[in-house]
Amino acid sequence: MSFVLTKITQLLIRSYSLLTINILGHTERIRSNQELRDSYQNVNVYCALEVGFQFKVLHDSILNIEPRAVEIYRSQQGNRKDESSDVEGLIEDPLFHKCVRECLKENILHHIQIVRYFNLFQNVTSPILGVSIGVSMIFLASLSLVLTKIQIFSFDAVKFTFFFFLELCFAFGYCFMGTSLTEASKQIPNALYNCPWFKLLRNEEKKILLIFEMNTENSLVLKGNGLFVIDLQLFVQIARTTYSIFNIFSSREK
Repeated sequence: MSFVLTKITQLLIRSYSLLTINILGHTERIRSNQELRDSYQNVNVYCALEVGFQFKVLHDSILNIEPRAVEIYRSQQGNRKDESSDVEGLIEDPLFHKCVRECLKENILHHIQIVRYFNLFQNVTSPILGVSIGVSMIFLASLSLVLTKIQIFSFDAVKFTFFFFLELCFAFGYCFMGTSLTEASKQIPNALYNCPWFKLLRNEEKKILLIFEMNTENSLVLKGNGLFVIDLQLFVQIARTTYSIFNIFSSREK
């Protein structure tokens, strides 16, 4: 068993050494693949940031539904001078309630567009994210094995430790991105509850708000290949598995 592990370790060291030589040599193939990977990562980060930003905009828009409705009401009435008019006096005005419904409709349509955008992002990137995280897990496991077989104070130790933390940061980035998207989507039901619905909405608008809240309770979850959820809990599992592999093989060496 020890002989087999030694051979596997030698092959891994040789493979990573060849990879390092190719990277240091700056071959055209490595350049093109690196540019493709960087562009793909940039698209993923941009799409994730866009979804999170839109959820933030929707969250603030829901909390400010009252001033938005008042602004629309004043613009339709052509009365922009009386900025200190009491909102309580507009509660019985049918036109004001129409403005409130218009603001609520805008928020609902905004949420629908965000969910559609996220579903498209999920359908396109889910298989690639699953494969990327799977490959990262394999690299982390193999690097843990390599680190137990080489000398601590050596160039190889520094090199493979750098690769190890690089892959660890790569996995953490995607897991953090998934958690951020989920947490951003969870803020919408809280915003619906904290908005002044009790004084602005009539029974019809309250029913619409209730349906809206029911549809926002299902938070968005980023998945890899539809098999596992990409979040910080997954990163903890990856770190624990990697640490367990490192402990097992380092104890055998002793």
